[in-house]
Amino acid sequence: MATMSHGAITMTGAAIRVTKANTPIRAVRFQYEPSYTANIFIGGIGVTKVACGYALTAANQDSGWIRFEGDSPGDLADFYVIGDASDIVNYMAIEAL
Repeated sequence: MATMSHGAITMTGAAIRVTKANTPIRAVRFQYEPSYTANIFIGGIGVTKVACGYALTAANQDSGWIRFEGDSPGDLADFYVIGDASDIVNYMAIEAL
């Protein structure tokens, strides 16, 4: 049985690490809260509001499943998000066993 992780991240205007704990994952999905109009960007440590990330550009948009297959799982701690202060992005991850 797969172990699921989930949470909500409140933006500050600066890039925020999704989790500080190393969390090996097989898949992750991000979703922007329904009432917001500015963009949220998902990426690595260098993600900014103008480049270097995957943009969620519409309310209630989601990233789709980002999958890690084979012998090397991804790590939820490698993901960062950035958006306008007080905006929220939700995530759900399937942890690697």
